[in-house]
Amino acid sequence: MDRTQPHPDQARLSKAILVTLIALFAVIVALMVGIYASRVGDVTLYEASGAGGGAFIAVFTLGMLTLGYLRE
Repeated sequence: MDRTQPHPDQARLSKAILVTLIALFAVIVALMVGIYASRVGDVTLYEASGAGGGAFIAVFTLGMLTLGYLRE
């Protein structure tokens, strides 16, 4: 008697894992934008942090919109 569960056709990641991956990607992009702004843009640390924060919000929002579209 075989008591194993059948293999699903498509492995799906949970929404929590996908949101965590989007947030991690957004943090990495924000860090790169902040470093780039401070080195190339000749701005203060405060202004570079603002640029990185804006990049985080933009990337996270676009990621969540894309996730919502793909999960439908």
